[in-house]
Amino acid sequence: MERGVDMLEIKYNSLNLFKNGKPWLPIAGEMQYSRTRREEWRDSLYKMKAGGVDIVQSYVFWIHHEEIEGVYDFSGNKSLRDFLQEIKDAGMYMYLRIGPWPHGEARNGGFPDWLLEKGWELRSNDPNYLAKVHEYFSKLYEQSKGFMYSDGGPIIGIQIENEHGHCGGPTGEEGEEHIRTLKKMLDDIGFNAPIYSTTGWGDASTGGLVPFWGGYPEEPWCPSKDERPPNDNYLIKAGRNDINIGSDAGIKYDAAEIIDGFPYFTTEMGAGVQISKIRRPIISDKDAGALLLSKLASGVNLVGYYMYHGGTNPIGKLSFLNEYRGGSLKPGWTSDVPELSYDFQAPIREYGQIRQSHKEIKIVGLMLREFGDELALMETHIPKDEPNSAYDTEHLRYGTRHNGKSGYFFVNNYQRRRYMNVHTNVNISVSLDNEEIKIPTFDVKDGDYFFWPFNMKIGNALLKTAKATPLCILNNNDYIFYTDCEPEYNFDGEPDINKKIITISRKDALNSYKISTDKDYLFISDSLVMQTDKGIEIIGRKTPEFKVYPELSNTPIGFEKIGEEDGFVKYRKSIAHINNSVSFERIGEGEYEINITYGGFSENTYLNLEYGGNIARLYDGDKYIADNFYNGTDWDISLKRFGYPKSLRLKIEPLTKDEFVFIEKWPILKNGVADELYNACAETEYRFIINWQ
Repeated sequence: MERGVDMLEIKYNSLNLFKNGKPWLPIAGEMQYSRTRREEWRDSLYKMKAGGVDIVQSYVFWIHHEEIEGVYDFSGNKSLRDFLQEIKDAGMYMYLRIGPWPHGEARNGGFPDWLLEKGWELRSNDPNYLAKVHEYFSKLYEQSKGFMYSDGGPIIGIQIENEHGHCGGPTGEEGEEHIRTLKKMLDDIGFNAPIYSTTGWGDASTGGLVPFWGGYPEEPWCPSKDERPPNDNYLIKAGRNDINIGSDAGIKYDAAEIIDGFPYFTTEMGAGVQISKIRRPIISDKDAGALLLSKLASGVNLVGYYMYHGGTNPIGKLSFLNEYRGGSLKPGWTSDVPELSYDFQAPIREYGQIRQSHKEIKIVGLMLREFGDELALMETHIPKDEPNSAYDTEHLRYGTRHNGKSGYFFVNNYQRRRYMNVHTNVNISVSLDNEEIKIPTFDVKDGDYFFWPFNMKIGNALLKTAKATPLCILNNNDYIFYTDCEPEYNFDGEPDINKKIITISRKDALNSYKISTDKDYLFISDSLVMQTDKGIEIIGRKTPEFKVYPELSNTPIGFEKIGEEDGFVKYRKSIAHINNSVSFERIGEGEYEINITYGGFSENTYLNLEYGGNIARLYDGDKYIADNFYNGTDWDISLKRFGYPKSLRLKIEPLTKDEFVFIEKWPILKNGVADELYNACAETEYRFIINWQ
């Protein structure tokens, strides 16, 4: 059965998404406006765009807008209308995850306290509940009016409810009817979008809407302090259901893996996870990169990340607004999350810092912007000997996506927190409609993951096979590929003399940014390079330095040309580094006074704290400004956000050896306890315009 929606330029069918009549395989990323400072929105959106994100997702939290019944708040960082305008101005799209129950580790899953006190059957067709939802949705429509895609606005999709029938709400036909009722309500109010969806995992109610899927590298919501089993999300597989999501509500091994007639779209792939009181995993860039590759190989045609940008919970008028269950699921255990921090170990962190996972996603995002229209039409082909268990770390995991004539060959030899067998002199062939493609012989180390094209058109020539991965195209002539092995390009006939392949290392690819002004340029820098309304900006904590291809027409103002490297021209800006000093003194049990002397100011200054303990809380005077659950990594805090305070107070709740908690990297325990600040420093972040015209 084929289902489809056609509205203006955006539509979908049973396989993929279309924009302007062409297949479209975009990356979407969750950034929640009410958990992000209003004054930081624009900068954050540009950082997302530089990371390959085209669609911004955001939950709408009812409790953030109507904490007190009848008193609505759409001011400051809660202004949905202003956020939609920023997205439109940035040239991005919006996927509105409207609820009314979104979860998102918010208090009551986003429901206001007063709603729970009514005694109604929530998340159902109870008339009293539906009347309140209608009132609330009408307020959201006032904020969204004029921003629908049909109005020339950015809203191309709306998600209704979340995990309904899996994590709360009636199941079966009653649940399906409730989703249909909410959809009709939105239609009657005036909402319209090319795509309406629900979450699909766990046999959730979908009401005939598009089911979106997910997959996380860990399970911080799981009521266990033990090492988790190997994660199925690192398999290349046909099934779409992730049994790990919402496992605290009961794992559904027999849940539907595929819902016929719908494309494979995701909304909750995890490049990070929110740590909880019981589980404190450390999510690495490889955790994110290998998961992304596995999902693409498995047929994903819309990549949606939760979260892509971390945030901070607003403080309510009546209470903190974080999820708090108070040990209700199991004695001695809670799924509590930090009161303030919603960092999520996301590619863009709570205060706008760039994590390495931002770069892992970006190299795929750049490729999808150039080649995604072809990949979107390619179906997944999984070999018969493909491992179907994440416990199988011996056999090679591989697969292809192709259209019978051309495609991509995928390998994932990475499994989070497991060692994978090494494979040497691997020989694999791919059966196409009219030929057999022999992939060049290769070796695979533990932790490797990559994909290579076959029968790719390079101008008028055909690239039969390559031991390298495409990144982007510059000026319709230069094809940028990357690899860490010896590159090998095998053409059918002579290569097109009008086209050129440039090969860079994977490290350089991770540091690459495609910038389009008078022409296309590839900038390579340890720092972030992004296009904004102010121009081309370079942001980082190191000396501003980059290499670029092709050469700029003039040396950028304030920079100097320092050499050439493999066709790239290198530039550097000499700056007077700002040196800050930080001292701290223990003034009580687990309590410290931190004093900061600023050597000057630039874009931002970050306080970096290395400590051992359970929960750390930071105060500016008596004002509680930030918190952190210890997980073995340093705590990085924006001092700009808090007005560059000169003195702060840190309180560390002790961590004991008997704590019911999973921590990958335990601190040093003295007499069975850790509550100590080991080191503190303040690092300056710089920002400059690269202007050569």
